[in-house]
Amino acid sequence: SLPADVEKTMGELEPVTTMLNKGMTPEDILELILGQFGLEILDKMPIQFTCNCTKSRVEKALISIGGQGVAGGVR
Repeated sequence: SLPADVEKTMGELEPVTTMLNKGMTPEDILELILGQFGLEILDKMPIQFTCNCTKSRVEKALISIGGQGVAGGVR
C-alpha cells in the first residue's frame, strides 16, 4: 500500500537536516520519498519563516522557564 511504502522509505532515509546540509533540495528529498510513485512537481513557491515574537514576549517566556531552565538550555 502507498502509506506503508512511504513509511518504509522514510524510515530508511537520513534525517532531513542531514540531507539539506548535503545540498539536497526539498524537491530532491521528495523524489527520494515519492519518486517511485510518479512524483510530478507542478509548481514551486518561495517559503520563509517569520517570528512574531516581541522582546516582551521573549522576556516573559524566559522568566517562566526560570534561571536554571535557561542555564540548562544553553550549552
